[in-house]
Amino acid sequence: MRQATFRAVEFGDPAVLDGSLSERVRGLIGSEILKIAAEIREIVASGKPVCNLTVGDFNSRQFPIPKALLDAIQRALEAGETNYPPSDGVLDLRRAVLSYVEREHGLPFPVE
Repeated sequence: MRQATFRAVEFGDPAVLDGSLSERVRGLIGSEILKIAAEIREIVASGKPVCNLTVGDFNSRQFPIPKALLDAIQRALEAGETNYPPSDGVLDLRRAVLSYVEREHGLPFPVE
């Protein structure tokens, strides 16, 4: 794994910098899943076969995209649907999920 290195000339004395941080900030740790993903990338780079199920896109040779989904993705792109959805979700999809949950589990929820 590649480690970032910092020179004291650029940032100052590490002990002074550390002392300027709050306890909460000093207690922060990096993302464990990103750490695992980096380790997996190293294993892959070493030539060992790996089925990577950590972060990001799955290998399409191991998990091919179904043709119906691929066709729908292409239609959506051609229609200009290239932005993130609204933060509260796509209304039609939310309604479909609510309909499913009510039908399958008898739990009605408001669309909000």
